[in-house]
Amino acid sequence: MACLLITWQSAYAQEAEKAGDPEHHWLNGKWSGPAPLGGELQLELHVVNDNKVTGKSRIPMAGSKRSPSGSIQGTVDGDRVNLEISYPKSTQNWRFLRKDQTLAATRKGEEVVFKKVE
Repeated sequence: MACLLITWQSAYAQEAEKAGDPEHHWLNGKWSGPAPLGGELQLELHVVNDNKVTGKSRIPMAGSKRSPSGSIQGTVDGDRVNLEISYPKSTQNWRFLRKDQTLAATRKGEEVVFKKVE
């Protein structure tokens, strides 16, 4: 019975999530840029249900088996991308603007740039 319920939930989740608008496919994939407290912030983004963005984030830590990771929710509207990254103890909000092949945001008065890596 539990297996049947899991199968049904999985099928329902796949049906409920539709492909994103082809206009926003440029955002799908992996992006990399500076983390707010130093190091590298990696984003894996997927556009679904027209303009909704989902994904996960990761901050690789040298010599560490566990890297901080979070879940991503947001929206894309033309060249503007708004993301909320939720970590176990905090949430970060990012407002990006697409510039050529990058995503740019302003953090603490300085521009930070994320590049697509895949």
